[in-house]
Amino acid sequence: MILVIIFLLGVLIICSFLEVSFSGLNIIRIKKMMENKNKKAKLVYELYQKYSESMTTILIVNCIANVFSSSLTTYYFSNLLGDKYVVVVTIVLTIIVLIFTEIIPKIIGREYSEYFAMKLSFLLKYLIVLFMPLNKIIDKFERLIKDDHKVTATKDELVEIVKTIKDEGVIEEKESNFIQKAVILKKLKVQNIMVDKDNVSYLYDTASSSKVKDCVFRDNHARIPIIDKDNKVVGILYEVDLLDELLNNGKISIKNSVMKPVCVSKNTNLASCLELLSRARVHMALVTDRDNNFLGIVTMEDIISELMKS
Repeated sequence: MILVIIFLLGVLIICSFLEVSFSGLNIIRIKKMMENKNKKAKLVYELYQKYSESMTTILIVNCIANVFSSSLTTYYFSNLLGDKYVVVVTIVLTIIVLIFTEIIPKIIGREYSEYFAMKLSFLLKYLIVLFMPLNKIIDKFERLIKDDHKVTATKDELVEIVKTIKDEGVIEEKESNFIQKAVILKKLKVQNIMVDKDNVSYLYDTASSSKVKDCVFRDNHARIPIIDKDNKVVGILYEVDLLDELLNNGKISIKNSVMKPVCVSKNTNLASCLELLSRARVHMALVTDRDNNFLGIVTMEDIISELMKS
């Protein structure tokens, strides 16, 4: 009987190792080992892909071992020592189970999760097969209550994951910063990086040919915003479209040369702005308010610079 109880306590220890190692598994590291032809890592990855089934199996075995070890211990020692010692036996067993099958294995398993996951994965594989009928019943119940629209990971959580793997030395700090910036790009607004109207070279739609040339040669800008006297956006001039007039000292007509601009609100997020610029195949957008008043500019270079900023 004692050997059976010790065996059941051993099962509880294994369950604790399995539970904490799979719940705290660094799946990125496992995938890396799997790519290096590590067969144990491959099995761990396959079991991790069936996470719900794996954890359910562990909990089933843990529950069975717990019930049987408690019942057999109480039965054995009550017959050996008498019913008056049942409470003492229960307290001692609870302390043993808590310390030696829960706390200590889970502390160790958390620190060496990949090691224990690979060492015990073959056992978990067979246990899943053994308890497959019970797993299927639990799986059906889980499907009934499952929220298909529940978000499994937020952007903030992804940023934290990136920080963690950077701290572990999986990626470098510059790579970590780049990924974090890319993740939070939707949080940043155009107003955070735009160049205000006061710092932009622009022209009125009534500007003469000489003023256009002066603006091109003086400020050396390839793109010039055009507005009317009421500060409404009219369009944008591209230096490349004025090459003939500039080289041959010809007359420039703003009305004939102005192109339709890409306009964005200052509250547009940078991810959407970058998508608009990319789709339109232009490098600059004019920032306007609801009434089409000119507020400033934002360029693809500005967005990329923000993304690359460390």
